[in-house]
Amino acid sequence: MNANHRKIVIVGGGILLAVSVTLNLMMLGQLGELRSRVLNLGNAANQLDASFKQLDQQIDSLSQQLSESSSLLAQSRVDVQLEGTSQLVVSVSVSPRELRPGDVVTVSVLDTSMEATEEDGSFTARLHLPVFAGDITPVVTIESADGTRRMETLASFSTAGYFQLYYSFDFTTNSDGTSANVGLLPAGDCVLTLPDDLEHVWLNISSQSSSQLIEMTLDGKRIPDASGLPGSSPEPDLTTSSGSAGGLYYIYYTAKLPAIDDEQSYDLSAEIETTSGLAYQLDIGELDASIANGNSSYGGGGNLSPLMTDEQPS
Repeated sequence: MNANHRKIVIVGGGILLAVSVTLNLMMLGQLGELRSRVLNLGNAANQLDASFKQLDQQIDSLSQQLSESSSLLAQSRVDVQLEGTSQLVVSVSVSPRELRPGDVVTVSVLDTSMEATEEDGSFTARLHLPVFAGDITPVVTIESADGTRRMETLASFSTAGYFQLYYSFDFTTNSDGTSANVGLLPAGDCVLTLPDDLEHVWLNISSQSSSQLIEMTLDGKRIPDASGLPGSSPEPDLTTSSGSAGGLYYIYYTAKLPAIDDEQSYDLSAEIETTSGLAYQLDIGELDASIANGNSSYGGGGNLSPLMTDEQPS
């Protein structure tokens, strides 16, 4: 290669290098600009998302204000009590925002309806319903003298909480064999009085091949709840129902366990029925031969709610 050719190669290489460097700088500049645009778009998207959230909050607040301003009632209250052993008394008290002369306030619950009476500026209706563990939705109607009817549906509530029980179970062994013991106590706002409102407590012993239902008997043993009678208090009067002013304590039912086959597994459960027909199912757990023979034991406790029904009380 002569000198002229070398000069041409060197000059060409320099031009290519310069072009490559220029292109790289241009691409780096475009890449930087693209990154800046992406960052700006991300910031804009975040601002837009924040704006949407703020708008949603404003819409929710406006909807609440519209709901409150459009409500017929300034306030409402619902109370539930058990009357006797077969009726729920649902007391609904409402305070209408506006009431014209001659207006009549009526409260309906399920298929029962009655006119509310005025008491200190509010209107109260006491509706008698069959005992029912399910959802209830009161409806308030204000009817004017000209036949105009304005209605408002109150929030639904479940009556199951009014029948909730605390339970405890354990096993005891003596010369007669091993017995299963189930203790029951009204919980929270429960309207039941024990044992008066209990009709049956059964012990269910089931295996793969059979099932046996044993009636449990009230054994008179009553153990104070931790939140009930302090340890220094006198023993509770066994003639006093649990849940009354006498204090909080578990009322126990007991049943003797039958002989079991060591080669089979058994499950224990308790079935409870109130005098008003409410039913409960308590799963105790697996029973093995060591427990039935008094060589081992276990216990437990918790909350127990009645079995819910979709059927409306009649």
